[in-house]
Amino acid sequence: MASNKNLSHERLKALVSYNQETGIFTRLVSVPFAPAGSQCLCRNSLGYVVFRIDGFLYAAHRLAWFYAHGEWPRVIDHINGDRADNRIQNLRSATQRENMWNRAKSTRNTSGLKGACLLKNGQFRAQIVVNGRYYSLGQHDTAEAAHQAYVQAAAEMRGFVSYDTAEVA
Repeated sequence: MASNKNLSHERLKALVSYNQETGIFTRLVSVPFAPAGSQCLCRNSLGYVVFRIDGFLYAAHRLAWFYAHGEWPRVIDHINGDRADNRIQNLRSATQRENMWNRAKSTRNTSGLKGACLLKNGQFRAQIVVNGRYYSLGQHDTAEAAHQAYVQAAAEMRGFVSYDTAEVA
């Protein structure tokens, strides 16, 4: 990806328009293989929308923040976890730690819900990691109860809402 220093706010606004309600960028100027009026919708292998400006590849979520706020973000978090949803209301400036807290449940998850782990006895253990330390939140009869314990602990211990509990219209 390109360095932020390569693109000014004025240059960005001269080349593309950004619809904050849809999260879609539209080219204002024709470039090879992309005429003016075309939408910038190309996804990379990680699911992020990316496109080129002046020969440099940029992530659309970073450009959306820059377009709307006039400053480059350090880390941008997709609140609902959808890497292609670049509506400004779905983006927030975050620390790297906060961004990691908002990642999807582990692929090794056996319960289907974040923070809940199925035990051999049929109950579900609730746990959370904060600052590299694991905290047990007890055993619960259902995955939903264990997940709710996780959600409550995340709000109290992290002060940060994860995408699987956040409401984004």
